[in-house]
This record gives sequence, C-alpha cells and structure tokens, in this order.
Amino acid sequence: MAMPPRPSGVETAIDTQNADLEDAQTFMPPIGVQGPTQVYKLDPATKVPVSKFEGNVWEGRKKGGLKRLTSLISGWDEAEYYYDNAQDNHRKETAGDQSGTRNYGKDRRDAFSMTQNVVYATVNAVVPNIYAKNPNVEVTMVDPQQERVGVMMEHLLNRLADQQYTPGLNLKPKVRKSIVRCEITNEAWVMIGWTKKEDSADGAREDIRRIGTELTEAKDQNEILRLEGELLALEESIDLLDPAGPWVKTVQAKQVVIDDASVEDDFSDANWKMVNVLLPTNYLNARYRQKNKDGQYTSAYEASHVVDATTSMTDANAMQQELDNFKLFDNSKDNPKDYGYDDRRAYERGKRTSCWYCFDKVKRRFYLYSEKDWTWPIWVFEDPYMLPNFYPLRRLQYHSSPKSNRTRGEVSHYLDQQDEINTILDELNRARVSLRDNTLFNSNVLTVKDVEDILLNANKKMKGIKVPEGQKLEDLIMGPPMPSLQHKHLWDTSTAMQGVTMVSGVMEAMQGEQFKTNTTNDAIASYNSISGVRLDEKRDAVEDFIGGIMADVLFMWLQFGDPETTLDLVGSQYANEVQAIQQLRDPKQIRRKVQCTIEGGSTQKPTSAAKKSEALAVGQILGQFASSSPTIVLLLLKIFERAFDSVVVTETDWKELRQGIMMQLQQGNGGTSPQGHGTEEQGETDQVTESEQGPDEDKALIADLVKKGVPEEIARQKVSQARKGNTQ
Repeated sequence: MAMPPRPSGVETAIDTQNADLEDAQTFMPPIGVQGPTQVYKLDPATKVPVSKFEGNVWEGRKKGGLKRLTSLISGWDEAEYYYDNAQDNHRKETAGDQSGTRNYGKDRRDAFSMTQNVVYATVNAVVPNIYAKNPNVEVTMVDPQQERVGVMMEHLLNRLADQQYTPGLNLKPKVRKSIVRCEITNEAWVMIGWTKKEDSADGAREDIRRIGTELTEAKDQNEILRLEGELLALEESIDLLDPAGPWVKTVQAKQVVIDDASVEDDFSDANWKMVNVLLPTNYLNARYRQKNKDGQYTSAYEASHVVDATTSMTDANAMQQELDNFKLFDNSKDNPKDYGYDDRRAYERGKRTSCWYCFDKVKRRFYLYSEKDWTWPIWVFEDPYMLPNFYPLRRLQYHSSPKSNRTRGEVSHYLDQQDEINTILDELNRARVSLRDNTLFNSNVLTVKDVEDILLNANKKMKGIKVPEGQKLEDLIMGPPMPSLQHKHLWDTSTAMQGVTMVSGVMEAMQGEQFKTNTTNDAIASYNSISGVRLDEKRDAVEDFIGGIMADVLFMWLQFGDPETTLDLVGSQYANEVQAIQQLRDPKQIRRKVQCTIEGGSTQKPTSAAKKSEALAVGQILGQFASSSPTIVLLLLKIFERAFDSVVVTETDWKELRQGIMMQLQQGNGGTSPQGHGTEEQGETDQVTESEQGPDEDKALIADLVKKGVPEEIARQKVSQARKGNTQ
C-alpha cells in the first residue's frame, strides 16, 4: 500500500520516552556511508508532536473493534467458505469423509459425491446484471460559464476509470470484486490515495539516472561511496514503490474497524476508522529506519507475515487459515526453506509487516502503526488529501440492519438452503450409485456370469435364458430396495431454490435454468418485475459507490495533478480548460465549485436488450414530432447509434444531416433563416425579444400550440409569421 503524501514523522518504538527528537528523526544513510537523506526517505523536519499515550488509545480501539466484529467476521468467513467451496474438496481421498458442505450431520456419502454450489451461481449471476461497464461520470460546475471545463473533467475521469496502465485506475476488476464481496458479506471497501512523484517509482527512476550521471563526475572516493550507497538503496526499494498518481485498492470488510459510537449507515458520524494492511518489511526499513539515542541504527519493524512460496492457490484448507497467501512469521524459524524459499534475498523481500492506518477525523490526521508495537506511530500524516469526507475510504453496501450499521450479506441467509440442496443431491446420487452397483438377481435361475453378460454386454453374443413359467425376465433381475425413493416429494429441490430466490432476488432463469413449461407469461413478467426492482436497487448502490470513488479521485487530481499528464489524457482540444483548472488547487474552492456524480443506469451496456428496448420506446414517442421539428431526427439518430451496434453515423453524415435540416427550415420560412433574420444567433435573439414583446394573445397562442405537442420553437415561429402577415 503506497504511502500518502505530505508526511509528518514522530518517534518510533525503538525510542525511549526521553529520547532526543532530533536523534530519533535522523534517518539512516546507506550502511557504512555518511551522506544526505535519500529521496525515498520521509523528511524528518516535518515531524508532528504526538502524545506517548496516543498509541495506547488506538490499540484499545483496534482490540475493542475487532472484538465487536467477532460474530460478524465468523459469519463472513462462513459465507466466503461456501462461495469458494469447489468440488475438488471431495474428489480426492482423505483421512476422513469430505462433505462438500459444513453440515456433517447430513453426511451419508463417500469421499466421491456430487454437490451444487448455489451460492457461487447466485452471486455470479448478479454481477453482469448490475455492472457491465464503468458508468459515465457527470461533473457539474457551479459557474455555468465553465460548462466546458466540466465536460473536460468528465472525459478525464472516464479515461482514468477505463485505463489499465498508469495513471489509470483500471476500475472495472476492482468494482467487480467489490460486488462479489458485497453479495457475500454486505460490505466491500476500497482505499483511495495519491502517490506523489518524489515518493514514487517514477521519482526513484529519475534519481537513479541522476546518480549515474553524478558517479561519472565524482572527484573523490568518499563521494563515490556515498553515491553508490544511494544507488544500492534506491534499487533495493524501487520495485516496492507505486507509480505516481492516483490509486484505488480493494480492502476486505474484516480489515476495517469503525468508531463504535457511529450509528449511521454511511458512517458520517464516525470520528475515526482503522484499516489493516500488509506492507513490505524491506520498504518500511528503507523508508523509516532510524537512529536511537545511543547512535545505533536499528529497526523496530519486524516481519509479521511472509509470502508463502509453497502454498497453492487451489489448496482450500491452507487458504482458509492464511490471509491472501501470507503465512504468519515465526521468529524461531527464520529459515527461508521453512517458507518455500531457496534464496535468502528472495525470502527477505517476501516478508511483510502487519500495519494499521488510523484515520482521526477530529484531529484530521492519518497515523501508521505497526501491529507489533503501539508505543509510537511509524509516521503521522497531516490530512494529506483534504477530502470533503476526510476518510480515503468508500464502502459498498446493499442492505441495512435495524440494530447496527454493519451486518451480514445475503449469502448468510440461504446457507441452510444450500445444505438442503446438497443433501437432496447426495441422496439421489447415492440411490443412483446403489442401483448401478448393487443389482439383485434370482440365483436359482441365473448365475453371476449370466447377469454380467446381460447388463454389461460382456458376452457380446446372443444368450438364452430359461425363464420359469409365469415370470418375466424383469422378475429375475431387479434393483435393491430404495426406501427414500418411495417418498420422492421429499427430494425435490424446488422449495430450497425458492428460498434462495426470495433472499437473493435472482430468478432461476438468471442462473441458467429455464422456466417450467407450465409457467404463464404473466408469472414470468411478475418474476422479472420483482427481480428488476431488486437489481435496480443494487445497481443504484454500485453507481453511488463508483461516484464516490471518482469524486475523491477528481478532488485529488485537481489538487496534485500536473497539466501535462491531464492534457495527454483529454487531448489538445481541451488545452484552455486544462489551464483553467490550474486555478482550482485550493480544496475549499474545489468543494464549492465542482460536483461529481454518476449518470444513472450507465453501468449497463448501451447495447443491452434493456437499452435497445428503451431506445425503441423513446423513438416511438419522439418520432411523432419529427415532422414538426426536424432537429428531433438528430436526437433519434444519436439514441439509436448508442443502442444498436449496426447503426454507425460518421462525422460527414452528421454534417450533411444538419445542412439538410437547415435547408428544410429555411424553405418553410420562405427562404430566410430559421428565425427569419440574418444569422442564427441574431435570429434567436430577435425571436425571444419578439415573443416577449408580443401581445398577450400571441403568448396564449404559443402556449396553446405547445400544449398540443408543437415544440415551443416552432410555435413561436408560426405565431410570429402569422402576426407579420396580419400586419402587412
């Protein structure tokens, strides 16, 4: 996780209570070399005084918050287990029977069985229905004269959201992951930030080039040693740095702790929040390593996790116990081979330190603490982003709880139905296997070989059987008694599936199933209507979630973005607007002058069936007025071009259409311009003046024509022409 900008530092855990602040803030140059602070080091002069009790407060908040989340985290983990429960769990022999579900009491099967993951199917059926693409961002400027500046910002944000490389956000996979998490846990978080160039990989690369030039010009051995030390330190840390610009990173719900006094669903009343992250230990040492009061360079940032080089991503049991493929670090086993590494260097780079970002809204500060030591913060940041909501966090949530602002997701409410479905499938599968493998026969008449010849076609020849008088061959070969199949109505999954549908709002057809043959059209329409309402609600939540992210990104971009990068993203046609936003650096002005939202419904593909149906309906309505206002034709073509892939209108086509419409309007006005005056702008001005200065009966006639469906512009023209004719 990249460090926020504008840092301010304090003592670390290695400093004692009476440690000298200047010594505590002296950063370590390359080992064995005396020289200036490296560029990737934080400036010790920007330290902020912090109480020695501050860490105790945050540690208490963390412990209390996690304790309150214990039952929720247990529910979230259970729901995630069901989602990830693939069929490979029970397709291999183990020490005991594998169930494929958590309900051991219902197990009656062997290690090989059949399950159906309804949770997985239901969750993944929702995602494409509520989020098919990044939505269109809408930026509104308070000053109407800056409308084009708002258009430029819209273009910028849409480009950032879609672009997969720096400085793009590649937002789509992050939003998709967030939707999956929200379906499972009812919570999905992202952390938003900005990496300044001097703290980024871009800045480090520039410094490497600078050091290379200085090395060729070095005049003595001490200077060469200093520069080589700087170069070594930069090369060690450059791949741990983020590129310059904005970033958006997903966070699990159980990594976030919220002020327990907060009661609002949007946490607008929360005074603090905390987020747990794993940061590269090498990076922390390189960036924050300090000298203690005895003049010794030491580090308080011990590894807490190691990237496990042996854990397979398909090993469900291992992944259940570890966080994102990280193993807890054991100081007694500081051996690379214990974690799957053959190389000590790779092992050291695989170490991670569990840290907490602590966001204090009251003091408007960000703190960074090590999980292992809360004596002093690693660093303090003075409100680096100045966001309107202060917190660089956004949460996606679907449902509310009457008791709390954090609750379980939909999946937790149909786990019983998932178990029931798999119990039924298991019983039916067991019956099939038993029927196949346990054939009974009349041994007084047939032998084992006779039965194998008949059932397995082992003989591959005609075979004669002496069937006793009064019996048939079917009476000699039969299946085992199956008591469970005598009550088939008890093994119907439809009731359980209905329970899943009621909770999730996902119809069977969305999961790939077909409606039953006796389902009426009215019933199908009712199902689709109910499902549509539920999906619209979720779609609205997703659009608000993305809108919040993009609003924060825009807020940071206006403060920290450089005009060259902005111009590269939006194009030279917005050169004037790019220069104009350079005046919007002050956060107060940005909050006052700029508003950022999301165009409703724009997460759906413009060529989806719903959008095509909507376009046709709008076309039927507007088509009725095409004869009275030819400009409606342009609007209709734009609508159809967006909704149908086969409709492509080039710039030449648009130009010819506009010229044709202008000619048609001129012919209707006796060869004059559409307003009956010289230029288009003058005609519009004269028309408005003429209408405003006309008698009351003219205004009444215009209003009457408008009520009848005539566009106001055409109505004014007709009344104006009639009045001129009467005057002449």
